[in-house]
Amino acid sequence: MSAPGGTMRTDLAKQNAITLETKRHMWRERIAPLITDELIEEHRRNPIGLHSAALDAVLYFVRSDPTPHLLRLVVIIVTPAQEWAIGEHSRQKGVPILVRPAIYTSIEEIEHAIFLERLRIVRQEFGS
Repeated sequence: MSAPGGTMRTDLAKQNAITLETKRHMWRERIAPLITDELIEEHRRNPIGLHSAALDAVLYFVRSDPTPHLLRLVVIIVTPAQEWAIGEHSRQKGVPILVRPAIYTSIEEIEHAIFLERLRIVRQEFGS
């Protein structure tokens, strides 16, 4: 039910704006300061498994879909257990996933590539 004098659509738009501003604040105040060359190197060495508290916080944020209005990056299996590619999901029903041409030969390599790309997207959206 919408608020008096409002519509469901404007209420949803207000909620989305508040959510985006909250995510922007979390990024700038809590998450972005954690990102260092050492943290990125930690992820490169071990993208899957146990991580430091700082890397866990960064991963939780970037994996939580902080930019739902932008493309979503997904792992595409090209050859099972041998080759992977990054896919771009438009979030629109019926629209095929665009598969990028780069091929990765380990799951760790593609996980790190997606991590770096997610950081780039969030930095571009929310600032550094």
